[in-house]
Amino acid sequence: MQSLGSKLGIKRVLFLIVTMLILVVPAVAQNTLTALGLTSSNYATGAYSLRLLSSSYTGPLVRIQITGTSNFYDVYPDASSEKNISTSSPISAVQSTFDAAIASASANGLSTIITAGTTNATVVTWYDQSGNGNHAVRYVSGNQPTFLSSGSIPTINSRPALSFSSGTILTKTLSSLSSTTNHSFSTVAAPTSTGNNGVIFALSDQAGGSQNSVIGVGYNAGTAWWFGGVSLDGEYSGGTSTTNLAIRTKVYTNSSTSPTNTVKGFFNGNSVLTRATTYSLTNQRIIIGQQLSSCCGPFTGSISEIVFFSSNLSDTQRETVENSQSVYYGITVTSATVFNSAGAASSTPTLCANTVLTNITHTTTGATGIGTATGLPAGVSPAWSSNTITISGTPTASGTFNYSIPLTG
Repeated sequence: MQSLGSKLGIKRVLFLIVTMLILVVPAVAQNTLTALGLTSSNYATGAYSLRLLSSSYTGPLVRIQITGTSNFYDVYPDASSEKNISTSSPISAVQSTFDAAIASASANGLSTIITAGTTNATVVTWYDQSGNGNHAVRYVSGNQPTFLSSGSIPTINSRPALSFSSGTILTKTLSSLSSTTNHSFSTVAAPTSTGNNGVIFALSDQAGGSQNSVIGVGYNAGTAWWFGGVSLDGEYSGGTSTTNLAIRTKVYTNSSTSPTNTVKGFFNGNSVLTRATTYSLTNQRIIIGQQLSSCCGPFTGSISEIVFFSSNLSDTQRETVENSQSVYYGITVTSATVFNSAGAASSTPTLCANTVLTNITHTTTGATGIGTATGLPAGVSPAWSSNTITISGTPTASGTFNYSIPLTG
């Protein structure tokens, strides 16, 4: 700088350095819900489950609080082929506050913090797997759904579930929501007893007429479903009340989409409701387990999965979601589309390496063949014929093998 100043005949050179901060905000990376058979053209707004719904999602499924303590843990999918919550699920290190940043999985499993017959825990956060960060939370102790009861994870149809009762809810305020948005909900839930009514999922925390859209087990006692909202009451409810685990799906199309201003409701794939309706959703909150955050329509029972779309699913898209849920949860659905599916393995053998495997079979429906299998040990391969997959061979490697065989056709 001195030589430059001398050359120009300047005795003092004042440099004003202007710095500019360029803030780059990363785009939201939405996740394709591969477990539901969807593609990148069917992104969800919120996806809540006790199983992994997207192969792109690497976070925890829930954050839990051990009852009577200030110990919080993030719980991850287990290593099984279905990647759901179980006592072998990896957990994070203990967190001391409910709103701590998401904690990575440790080497410990859920079983390490459970005392059989004793440990109780509730859910503080049900994490959104869609990639939008719409995590549903409830920080008030005593108003959270049950995750562990006397050391056991509640289940229905042998699948993990959260237990809700009067006053237990989870909520999330969305960053944006058009008041007239198309929307679709798919829920997997079961009430504790027949005759119960209650809201599984609600969009818009608003008590004004047509300003709240819900999906529930029945507005009227003794009915199986409700696809209404505030002022959209008994005429949106029907079916015979049941405690069976069921898939309830709601699809709403606004004035810009055909069929215009229409609500359609489906119970286990069956079309049970079509009504002309115009929603004006002036509040941007979602509520799980109740109609409004302050009151009304509390759900008592088990909720295993909720998927929310800010779009109207086509019949094919809806059926794809329902079929995927039906296979995992063991629910029979009605569908106009024939989907490929495979039954459970005939056996899950344990044997020594270099010993001939007793054939494992899977019965298939709708498939005309199979693709390339992954996860099988060397020396073992699958073949398909007459709606049956047969896995045979002599394994030459040791270990535990969770395999996947894609269906074709």
